[in-house]
Amino acid sequence: MKSAFEIIFKEDVQRIFDEFSSCFNIRIGFFSPAGDELVVGLKKPSNKFCALIKDSLNKKGKCLIRDNERRKEAILKKDMITYSCFAGMIESTIPIYFEDILLGFFMMGQYRRDQKLNRALISEWQERFGSSEKLILAYLKTPSFSRAQIESIQQLFRVIVNYIASQNMIT
Repeated sequence: MKSAFEIIFKEDVQRIFDEFSSCFNIRIGFFSPAGDELVVGLKKPSNKFCALIKDSLNKKGKCLIRDNERRKEAILKKDMITYSCFAGMIESTIPIYFEDILLGFFMMGQYRRDQKLNRALISEWQERFGSSEKLILAYLKTPSFSRAQIESIQQLFRVIVNYIASQNMIT
């Protein structure tokens, strides 16, 4: 009998992740209980804005701490949680269990509502690099959705996760 990890990585799951990522231009993937990336739709890296914040502003540690805190919250709730990171990107995470054993998390994210870029980030960028044009352009290129669209995307994410869990993990 295959382990749950072998089952979850069936080709169909990768295809579902790829199509979801392609439709919305956002990341969807499965992460280990420790938060390690295991499978991601289209093998999509972080969006350019997030990469700039993590690498150029040295905020990767802050991002990882926030993600870890939210994964712990999702474990306590045993349900999907959605949150905004300190830079304004929206992410969702759902813990996945097999016979009460945490297998990992489905995560989706790095998109935003139609809102302005955090002024403190712009100021920090300008202090280090002068012009904030690169940061602002990267922010404007991140996927942006209305509240109604975000709710629909999150519900679709939930449906996909429930489908994958029921078809591929609970056998």
